[in-house]
Amino acid sequence: MKKTTRCLLIFLLGCSGSDIYCEILDEKLIPAVKYGIERSHIVLGQILGAGFFGEVYDGVYTKDNGEKINVAVKTCKDCSPDVMEKFMSEAVIMKNLNNQHIVKLIGIIEDDPVWIVMELYQYGELGNYLSENQGTLTNITLVLFSLQICKALVYLSGVNVVHR
Repeated sequence: MKKTTRCLLIFLLGCSGSDIYCEILDEKLIPAVKYGIERSHIVLGQILGAGFFGEVYDGVYTKDNGEKINVAVKTCKDCSPDVMEKFMSEAVIMKNLNNQHIVKLIGIIEDDPVWIVMELYQYGELGNYLSENQGTLTNITLVLFSLQICKALVYLSGVNVVHR
């Protein structure tokens, strides 16, 4: 039987309140995974946006077994040692995260230029999606998004990671 930790999430829906209970399963040890991947296995597409360290591209990663996965690729524009340390610390943190509501790390290309390869969400960044669809999203959908965000934040808190 798995041990669980209970948490209480309270959402106010209009004038009425609703108590939503969730169970967060205690985390198991994650087996060691190889995160180094070959640049030749990535085909970059268009720029999705720019972040603190550099551009973010969409792309396709071809696994060793031939399976193709849509990915987001973060690049580092200024690879000075100080910036590189901060850029790679993000990848190191991501390697240790395992939650269905948090973007998963696919791999790291450590040769210059360094890339962090992550899963690509079909609908893109949540903030943009909410803005572009604000007139069509139902309250139920918005509450489900909120619940997923809360679950992700509870998980992060449990592994001593703060999302900025």
